[in-house]
Amino acid sequence: DRFTIDFSSLPAEFETAQGVASILLQPGEIGEISLCLRPTANIPPVGTIVRFDVTVASTNDPTVVRIVTEDFAVPAIAAATFSLNAAGGSTTPGVPLDATLEITSVGNVAANITFDTQAPPDLAVTGFDPVTIDPGGVVVQAVTLTPSASVPLNSTRAITVTPQFGQPEPEAVTLSLHIAAPGAVAIARASAAASQLGNIDLAQRLSDLSIGLTNLVQNQCDEVSRSQSL
Repeated sequence: DRFTIDFSSLPAEFETAQGVASILLQPGEIGEISLCLRPTANIPPVGTIVRFDVTVASTNDPTVVRIVTEDFAVPAIAAATFSLNAAGGSTTPGVPLDATLEITSVGNVAANITFDTQAPPDLAVTGFDPVTIDPGGVVVQAVTLTPSASVPLNSTRAITVTPQFGQPEPEAVTLSLHIAAPGAVAIARASAAASQLGNIDLAQRLSDLSIGLTNLVQNQCDEVSRSQSL
């Protein structure tokens, strides 16, 4: 017979991840499946008792059904989310670009966070200091990205930051910056602002203009760049 396995009555702070939704058993056979409960948000305090129901039912005989209530105590969970942003995402060679790292605790115990930072050798990075954040807390760190004076115009540099606080699968955040000519930086930042406001056409036009001006600085005889800059 085939049996379905359903989970219900879970608190909103958790979601289930089960290996299979049903299992086929031969007469006298014993089956076993795995269940994982993942916290989503607003994790209850340590020690809170969470209950949920497991319903096993035959697909052939509706009278064969069993409902079991299980419970567990919420363990200590250190968790946080991260957002890394830079205004406009553009700068000129040798000129620092300010960025912000926002850390939000979503766990039920304090998280001790360090950062593994990867950046190309021609991009200097300051910030990403170790931090301890309490449950419900928000920390904003200032970050500075400085491309060397020799970085070519119209190139892109990126950093990858991996927060570490004892989680089993660390997730990295990435930030890219565009290296543009001095006059083109303000246009590139205006393009980013237009994109955030949902004006995609204007954002694309400003982006083309920024690239065209940067190319024109490098080659004043470039007709394509001239046409983009008009």
